[in-house]
Amino acid sequence: MFLKRGNALILSLIYIVGLSLVSIMSFTLFGKSILTVSFWISLAACYVGVTALWAYTMYVLQHWESVKRLIPGYASLGVVVVVYLICVLTYSLVTGIADVALTWFIALHVSTLLLATIISGILVIYIRSANSEQENIQAKIGTLKQVELVLIQLQHNLEKTPSAAIDGAKATLEEMIEMVKYSDPLPPDSYVYNDHRILLDVETLNREWADSNANDKALDYDTISAQLTTLKRRLIERNQQILIQKS
Repeated sequence: MFLKRGNALILSLIYIVGLSLVSIMSFTLFGKSILTVSFWISLAACYVGVTALWAYTMYVLQHWESVKRLIPGYASLGVVVVVYLICVLTYSLVTGIADVALTWFIALHVSTLLLATIISGILVIYIRSANSEQENIQAKIGTLKQVELVLIQLQHNLEKTPSAAIDGAKATLEEMIEMVKYSDPLPPDSYVYNDHRILLDVETLNREWADSNANDKALDYDTISAQLTTLKRRLIERNQQILIQKS
């Protein structure tokens, strides 16, 4: 976590100081208007602005790893928060005479808050969508990378077997590793399940091989070679279909 407990406490203290400064300035500059509706509207709006900025800062620091992958979206959201705070602070400068046109003053605050909320909502939707897309991409890449790692592990296990009967399986395995290494890591969503099935089948084959060696069981090399050949064919078909679909 980027934000440590001590830093969170400091940020919270800064937030309290900010609220205190807003209160002191409001009561000092507009003390004569303390009984007016406009005074309390301005004060409440300033509290909302300061709180929004504090909440935004806390969130960014607490989720920095995900935030830094989507800097434009979060930066835009921060701009909206800062602009809203500047607007309500500016509006508070006319608190003393705002009761003359109270309806317009209230409408100004409401419209500003509504506009800021709408823009922030749109940005949050964009950020969530982009974050979901990033997670989907990472998951796809991770699945194919995991297939490669399991194949390499299986290759190491096969190399421990000196039997010439397994040479064909070793050659097939080397071809599969190269094939996976240069395969498209970002297939269409319709191929995600297929990639997971390939990963599960490779893991199952590797586990069966490891269990057989651990228990000194006889290994059926022909079956292993056939399974690897089938997996290789599925990888070839996968790559061909993805290439056709993306072309």
